[in-house]
Amino acid sequence: PIVNPTVGWGLGAIAMVNYPLVKSDKVSPRYYTAVTGFGSSNKSCAAGALQQFYFLEDDYRVKLIFGGGKLNSDFYGVGNYAAYEFSFPMGTTGIGGTVTLLRRVIDRFYAGIQYRLIWVKNEIELNNLDESVIGDWIRENTDYDTSDLAYRTEKISSGIGWVFQYDSRNDQFSATDGWLAEINTLSYFEQLGSDDVFGIFDAALNGYFSITSEKYVIAARLYGVYATTGTPVYFIPTMGQGADLRGYTFGKYRDNLLMTMQAEFRWNFIWRFYLVVFGGMGTVASGFDDLADAPVLGSYGGGLRFKVLKDKRLMIRVDYGRGNEGGAGALYFSINEAF
Repeated sequence: PIVNPTVGWGLGAIAMVNYPLVKSDKVSPRYYTAVTGFGSSNKSCAAGALQQFYFLEDDYRVKLIFGGGKLNSDFYGVGNYAAYEFSFPMGTTGIGGTVTLLRRVIDRFYAGIQYRLIWVKNEIELNNLDESVIGDWIRENTDYDTSDLAYRTEKISSGIGWVFQYDSRNDQFSATDGWLAEINTLSYFEQLGSDDVFGIFDAALNGYFSITSEKYVIAARLYGVYATTGTPVYFIPTMGQGADLRGYTFGKYRDNLLMTMQAEFRWNFIWRFYLVVFGGMGTVASGFDDLADAPVLGSYGGGLRFKVLKDKRLMIRVDYGRGNEGGAGALYFSINEAF
């Protein structure tokens, strides 16, 4: 089941296979293949697949991601326009994929490259544009023709960048000890076939700590992402996207800089079942100079986990989260932890 303020209610399905491809390799984590899809009451739908490989005793890591779909959401503008509670319907259709190649540098440190290619068709219905403060942003930042009642774009984004990773986790799915630090850069150039020139840079730090035993675990996460000037509106960081933060309408808080922090307490209270409570906070701003005036956004909630396999920490996750917006909150269902 899916219930959240962005897509309404709906149904999704996830299938994952976790397996050793080279049985003689006792060092590498097990490979995994995952496919997923969903459909919702506001006619949003998507499907995708992920393949993770570990080669030569974990000296090489390869990740392949491919997917496509349509997301019907609301465009609140970029920056502080969310405070005006005025939005336009936005439909975003896309298809694309990412390839990431990592090589062990030393011990738990990895470095590599990634390439991303995405085709996106985006349409914002601009009824009553002149009556909306969002119209100011559109007129100042786009080539919108005011005689039209919709702002439409259809573009290809092709980017390449560096990836740096430190991974000392004791489990790839639901760690009870260790750290995961990642830095990703993606630069989109016309020479690569991209219609726009821009860059997106993000960094994350996850920590996992057992308390007395693996029955009690605290997980914490810091995350930040920055998109340069010229980034298409559908790539500008937004709260409610991914694991940071749960409980928010996708796209309501959108700006070039997004920063979050959150923590979870995970308790194995009986057999393979786990109870989880989480909380966090974050913000969006046009840049570091504007952080003092940026909104403070909180998030809290709880959930349930079920460990699918007795000897592997592969979890089925159900979470309910709420943010500053009030309303019904959001329900999340997936395989694997939020982070």
